[in-house]
Amino acid sequence: MIPEYTISDFKTRTEPYEFIVTHSNNDFAREQLRLKMLDRAKELGVDKDFERLWKLYIKAAGERSDDTYSEPINGDMYTMFPEQPIALRCGEYVCTDAGVWTGAGKSAKEVIFHPLTITQRIINRDTGAEKLQLAFYRRGQWQYIITDKRTVASASQIIELSGSGIAVNSENAKEVVKYLGELEALGEDKIPVLRSISRLGWIDSKTFSPYMDDLVFDGNDKVRKLYAAVSQVGSYDTWKAAMNRVRCSEKGLPARIALAASFASVLVKPLGLLSFFVHLWGIQSATGKTVATMAAASVWGNPPVSEYIQTFNGTNVGLEFMAGFLNNLPLILDEFQLSKDKRAFEPTVYMLAEGSGRLRGNKQGGIRDTLSWANTIISSGESPITNAVKGAGAYNRIVEIECKKAIFDDPAEMLRVLRANYGWAGREFVEYLQDKDAIPIARAVYADYYKKLTVGDTTEKQAMAAALLLTADWLSAKWIFADEHYLTVRDMAQFLHTSAEVDTGQRAYDYLCDMVIANANRFNPFSDIGECWGKMSEERDRAYIIRSVFERICEDGGFSSRSVLSWLITQHKIEPSIKSDDKVEPTRTAKIGRSVSRCVVLLMPGAAEESPDVEENQYI
Repeated sequence: MIPEYTISDFKTRTEPYEFIVTHSNNDFAREQLRLKMLDRAKELGVDKDFERLWKLYIKAAGERSDDTYSEPINGDMYTMFPEQPIALRCGEYVCTDAGVWTGAGKSAKEVIFHPLTITQRIINRDTGAEKLQLAFYRRGQWQYIITDKRTVASASQIIELSGSGIAVNSENAKEVVKYLGELEALGEDKIPVLRSISRLGWIDSKTFSPYMDDLVFDGNDKVRKLYAAVSQVGSYDTWKAAMNRVRCSEKGLPARIALAASFASVLVKPLGLLSFFVHLWGIQSATGKTVATMAAASVWGNPPVSEYIQTFNGTNVGLEFMAGFLNNLPLILDEFQLSKDKRAFEPTVYMLAEGSGRLRGNKQGGIRDTLSWANTIISSGESPITNAVKGAGAYNRIVEIECKKAIFDDPAEMLRVLRANYGWAGREFVEYLQDKDAIPIARAVYADYYKKLTVGDTTEKQAMAAALLLTADWLSAKWIFADEHYLTVRDMAQFLHTSAEVDTGQRAYDYLCDMVIANANRFNPFSDIGECWGKMSEERDRAYIIRSVFERICEDGGFSSRSVLSWLITQHKIEPSIKSDDKVEPTRTAKIGRSVSRCVVLLMPGAAEESPDVEENQYI
């Protein structure tokens, strides 16, 4: 006797289908029951639904409709969504084209009105964090999204998925969370598990994102466009022909260095070196600075601004996020003049060159993962970055290339080539580096260049940056361009800062002397023109600068007055006073006009380097 199943039973429950299986012990009996059940379905006008769902039920059981079996599916119901990508056990839930339900008949309760399932578990290789790929069926097609696992585990957070098209709201959020939790638990052994990565660059010595087959990208939507930009398009031969013309040109030196910096980026981590800037600058327009940075970007992907290249028109947090995402690929920034506050740019230089972001807390009271990177930063602008930095550490990490003349014979044609052909060289360069002998070779070449560069008066960090650029150029000439147009030590040496130029104390002293000379009228206590800053000695070889004015001048110039005073004393550039307890006091009392003030006595260039001991109470 066939039970009096309802329309809801046929559409949202599995009982009619399980009844056929459990009440027949052979093919003949089962077919008889199926026909009787079909008659009942016809009475209710759902015979076509019954036929379709019967086939899906059999398929979910793991067999064809003409096979026999005598037990229901593991005692649990399976999802029976239309054209479902995967059939999962769903416990007491009824999962059909009508959506997801619990209960039957009058007690039936809708969880969500459209099909929703889990198709993948995704585990991030760097962090171990898990994400889920959800599939939902609306308007006749399956759509897929990847979301954090904690999102689908929280009724308050899962509502965010409504923006992607999933019909979850404040009314059904708890039930949807409960359903997805049950689906994942019952499908533990059936849901495919994939490894993922949310950044670019080296994963290990043999794996590099995005050039891998066994990893999927699960990064932030904000960088998905940049991730997609790292691709291969057009003709590799056409690109190489264009770059070879630049490499053979004497006036193409800035572009050659930018190209070398692009290749060098993926050597920073394997060789255990520090990140650094290569900055192309020039006051004249139309020299080709931006085209040169686009050539550097085309090594890896689609070069235009907003594709691979970014601009300085952003926040420190944004630059930190972008550097962490690129990781070992070069961060390329155009238009330094767009920087919102050039005078406050020094911390940005330190951050990017240090290769580590700030330590930050999260909403849960813990600490966020700190971003890190090891790459080169290639930039361009109308002025040097070093104008905006004073500290030796930041100054030392910048190689600046002044562009005085046009770099390209036909920049418009070069742009056309770069926009249509890109991404091939970077991939091939990485493939060469993955060979077991490549890094030892690179390390030996680097050591040789570094030794040659440190013979002169440059600093170690400047020599490190230049040696890596020369190494990358040498390797790319061998592996990519198949020529012998190498950059030389002489090519690079002209752009490197000397030890004196990098020395913060020396630059502060030069700055103070310039300010004294430029403001000579302010060192006449009896002048009515402007603010009085102090006085000059009769020989005009010493400037008596009022202490508060000295501190202000230093701070305005981006220097720490305390650090500058310490350096000036050490280098005998000021005349301090000696207290009765032999303690050195950096200032001396001096009569300025009709008043007595504490002053820093700055020895101007050419003055005696040693100052006499002076008693604390002696006026000058």
